[in-house]
Amino acid sequence: MWFLQAGTFVGISLICLAMLLTGRLRFLDAKKRMLLLALMCTAFVAWVSLRLLLFYLAYIMAVFCISRIRPEGRYIKNMAFVFSVILCAAPLFFVRLWQPGQAIVIIGLAFAVLRSIDAIFYTHYTDEKLRFVVFFNYMMFIPTFTAGPVFRYRDFDKAAKSIAPVAITDFAEAFKRIVRGLLKSIVVAQILMQIFAHFSQGDTPYTAPVSVLLVVCSYLILFFDLSGYADIAIAFGRLCGFTVPENFKKPWRSASFTQFWRSWHSTVSDWIREHVHVVLHNKQMNKPKAAFAAMVVMVVMALWHGFNFPTLIMGAYLGTLLALENLLGLTSPKKKWTPVRVLRCFAVNFLFGVNTLLFVTDFQNAIDIVSGLFRV
Repeated sequence: MWFLQAGTFVGISLICLAMLLTGRLRFLDAKKRMLLLALMCTAFVAWVSLRLLLFYLAYIMAVFCISRIRPEGRYIKNMAFVFSVILCAAPLFFVRLWQPGQAIVIIGLAFAVLRSIDAIFYTHYTDEKLRFVVFFNYMMFIPTFTAGPVFRYRDFDKAAKSIAPVAITDFAEAFKRIVRGLLKSIVVAQILMQIFAHFSQGDTPYTAPVSVLLVVCSYLILFFDLSGYADIAIAFGRLCGFTVPENFKKPWRSASFTQFWRSWHSTVSDWIREHVHVVLHNKQMNKPKAAFAAMVVMVVMALWHGFNFPTLIMGAYLGTLLALENLLGLTSPKKKWTPVRVLRCFAVNFLFGVNTLLFVTDFQNAIDIVSGLFRV
């Protein structure tokens, strides 16, 4: 992964060190520090890959120009907004469908699309213009360049106006969080991968105990890998003077899928809730409409991970679970801890864990493991 490469880790550390020094010594104001950050991010991406830099420069300029289009008239303005969102997402569809290989180098495009669309939403609903240096840093901000957490443009813009210097206590906490993130991703996740590989090898059919163990392992592998990555991103962001939003908020305490998606990769879930509901113009949908919206959203977000049959199945599976929950009125369980709530927490996390099999093994093996759940 991005942060786990030695050169990448050192490069990001140097950027953070420069931002730390300029913040503590106070010889650059917030505006000049943003210019410095833009230069350092540009140099870093150029060091990683010149083709990658050229792609992002073109993409950022295109989105920025699109955001400046301000037609008169409500209907034309709304049509221009929809067209702008489609244009922002077009490169992702192009790459997913064409799969250009080495023709162009693109890292983190899926998350870049989420950020660019958020910026378009910001300009459309606030009538504010994007500030180019801020928008450039927003798209190129190295701690969140390739993955989550997903910053809102309005939050990044607000932070950019007065980048707070990092206190000693902040530095100590950030350092501990980086170590914790590395421990999760490099040690714990890899140990779990070895356990998963050990029990998923062999020609003997899976039985219920083994399949349950493998589902739990795959869930924990994904959690420790992603949350470890998020810990590093949040810590590096803080060292640069930005408060990167939390991405994992104890999802195992969720007694419904609605609660779960507010805790697991929560910045992406918040992005979906804010942008999809805004498009629907109806935050208080009835149960059938909410169920349909849940199905559509989960399928779309699964395809966001990749255009293939397994991800489509994954989206339909998660969408069905969320849709049924909406139809049955089970989205908001009582907060009081009872045996029923504990069982619901286990059920929600286990059912989601079945989906995580597709991230750690191939589709056929995942099917075999799921089949084993019904075999004693």
